[in-house]
Amino acid sequence: MKETTENPPKGPDAFASLEDPVSVQAQAAILLAVGAQMRGDRAALQARSAVTAQPADMLIHDELADFPIPRLVPPARRLSPRAAMEKRFGVLGAAPPETPAETMATMAADLYATQSTTSAAALAQAALDHPHPLVRVAAAHAALAITTEPAKPYHILVDGTRNDDELVRDLAATALARYRPEDPALRRLTIEPETPSEGTAYTSTMIHGTFAANGTWWRPNGDFWAYVDQHVWHDLYSGADVYKWSGGYSPGARDQGASDLVAWMRSHGADGLSFMAHSHGTSVSMLASWRNVNFGRAVFLSSPVHPSLYNMNFAAVQKVVSIRVKLDIVLLADGSGSRFADPRYNEHVLPVWFNHSATHDPAIWTKYNVPAML
Repeated sequence: MKETTENPPKGPDAFASLEDPVSVQAQAAILLAVGAQMRGDRAALQARSAVTAQPADMLIHDELADFPIPRLVPPARRLSPRAAMEKRFGVLGAAPPETPAETMATMAADLYATQSTTSAAALAQAALDHPHPLVRVAAAHAALAITTEPAKPYHILVDGTRNDDELVRDLAATALARYRPEDPALRRLTIEPETPSEGTAYTSTMIHGTFAANGTWWRPNGDFWAYVDQHVWHDLYSGADVYKWSGGYSPGARDQGASDLVAWMRSHGADGLSFMAHSHGTSVSMLASWRNVNFGRAVFLSSPVHPSLYNMNFAAVQKVVSIRVKLDIVLLADGSGSRFADPRYNEHVLPVWFNHSATHDPAIWTKYNVPAML
């Protein structure tokens, strides 16, 4: 989904249309933020980050001022879809046979008015039948936090991993990996680690994120690679043995990715390598920075924030710049913080909402003059 926006519809108004691409992303963000609170992700992140003295939060005050999110707490018990619908609306059955815009908007208005987990459960259940796969996937992730009937949301996530849309696929895979990291549906999105071959690197490269090892944008002559090579850095590595890691969604996969990156740098004589890393590719680079290598420039694109797990060794890098969007929906599914607290990450938040993939879109870099931020 390439669509981006600077002015998303707010609150229940986001559900006025089930087809408008911007509204669809806003609906997904609301469902994911609600689900993260009901699942306890937000509280857990705050508690873990407090130990590191690097406070992190999934929901940022300045973003909430522009895009309010209902405040919820984890429910005392799981709810059946029937119970949630009946308690809020007196509807017998799991959900209405159809979910037209007016029904979704009414349910969203009820959620914002009551700030209750039963309202959230009812909206998530109804949104499982949304016409757009992005919202269905977001609803499935929210529903799995509290439902007593996980079969339908689970199958929605599995189907989402096969979607041709990068944003839908990334969101579905991240959500599914939170529940079943070894699910067979995720295997096709990863690769087996390779032993690095000997060679000579240029001075910069790309590092892809989770489930993106088979993607094209980061590979030599891919759309973002070509844009950066032509307009930003002119020394990107273009060999057939370009660095890549498995793209698996686990601490172990990232740790192995860091070891592979160090091995690739050493086999290519690339100490001082500069890189652009997307999503959990930044986590890989942060782990690698503590392993007796040096980096030049590091550009983080849509980086997760887990300060209790991943931090850059600033003594091993010349400069870090972080580029991100507001209320990134894939980071919400990941349980990540929204911003780095340490000013050495030199954070730039684009005036773009929701889209995790926007930070490697050449059109976005051109429109907002991202090269000038580096």
